Amino acid sequence: MGQGGDLILLDPKNWIQLNEVSSTNDYLKENRVISSVVTSKIQTRGRGRKNHLWNSESCENLYFSGLVELDSIPSLPLVSLFCGSAVLKTCIQQSQEKSLSLKWPNDIYKENKKIAGLLLEMEIYNEKVHLIVGVGVNFFFEKIPSDLPSAGTLFLKPLSELEKKIFVLQLIENLNKNFLILTDKNLSQNEISWIEKNSYLKDKKIYFKTDEKYMLGEFLGYDENGFLKLKTQDSIQVLMDTDPYFRIEDE
Repeated sequence: MGQGGDLILLDPKNWIQLNEVSSTNDYLKENRVISSVVTSKIQTRGRGRKNHLWNSESCENLYFSGLVELDSIPSLPLVSLFCGSAVLKTCIQQSQEKSLSLKWPNDIYKENKKIAGLLLEMEIYNEKVHLIVGVGVNFFFEKIPSDLPSAGTLFLKPLSELEKKIFVLQLIENLNKNFLILTDKNLSQNEISWIEKNSYLKDKKIYFKTDEKYMLGEFLGYDENGFLKLKTQDSIQVLMDTDPYFRIEDE
C-alpha cells in the first residue's frame, strides 16, 4: 500500500528481514526508506518507552518497525493509542485469545501479563513528518526471563516462519487501516470506543499526581487527542501520559 491522502503508508513489498540488528527503530532512522518495514530475529540494543530496555534475545519473538510519512504533526498520544489498537487487533486475530487488552498508552496485556509494547518516534525530516512505529511482541518464551517477572507470551508454542510472516502482514494491514481512520473524525471516535471497551484500565481506579496533589480517579475513557480521562470525587482529570506516580489500585 502506498499513498493514503497525506499519508505514505506501510508497504509489505518494502519488508526488510534481518537476522540481527541493534534496534529496528534505529535501523529505519539510518535507512530512511518511506513505507518500509523491518523485522529482525534478534535486537542487541532493543528499546522501550522512556529509555527502558526491551529484552530482545529470543529468536521466537517479534521485533518490528515501520516508517510512515505525514504532511502534518498529529496528536502523538492519539497515534500511539491507535497503533496500540492495531497491535491488539492483530494479536486477537492471530491467536483467538479472549483475555487480551490495551493498557494505556500502548502496551498489550494477556490477563495481567505484558505480552507486547510499542515505541513511537516522530521527527521532522526534509520538512515532512516521519513516524517510526516500533513493535515488540512476545510470541513465545521457553522460560520467562528472570528480569521480566511481569512478562507473558501470546502463544503457547513457537510459531513457524510462515505463521510469523502472516502475523506481520496482518499487523501492516491493521496499522495502515488505523492510520487512515485517523484522518476521519467519525471513524476515529468509533475506534476510540472500541479501544475503551478493550482497555486494561476499564473498571479500574488509578492513583496519579497533578498540580502537586495525589489523587484517585476512575477510568472514564479517552478524549479526541488520545488523553486518558479520569473521574475523581469532584472533577474530571485528563492525563497526557503516565508518570512515576501513575499506579492502578490493588496492583
